[in-house]
Amino acid sequence: MNCALFVCWTTLRITLRLVLLFQCIKGNNAQSEEEVEEFVPLVSALLINIGTLSTPWIKSMHKAAAKALELGKVWVLDPVGVGATNIRTKTATDLVISHKPTVIRGNASESWLWPRTFAQD
Repeated sequence: MNCALFVCWTTLRITLRLVLLFQCIKGNNAQSEEEVEEFVPLVSALLINIGTLSTPWIKSMHKAAAKALELGKVWVLDPVGVGATNIRTKTATDLVISHKPTVIRGNASESWLWPRTFAQD
């Protein structure tokens, strides 16, 4: 199978495997704050999945998204569990406001809960 798309992502390892299996994407799981800005220019698109959150990973997500936006690259936000906890909602909201993803990919509960957090403000 030949795939022309190369994607860089900061993501949960399980999702990473599923993306590789089902979408035929050659890629790299870059999550180190020190390397994400170097990876983004090398890829066709960026996927940020907030399934695994920590302060260093959040910083990496912002750096990668900023670089993708700067370079005009497509980037996808997968806001796993948004609306369930404050840190997930804040991280996803900050990424959207600051770096304007090309696509937001969410399941039914994420799509239902998240907009309601904006309405409360």
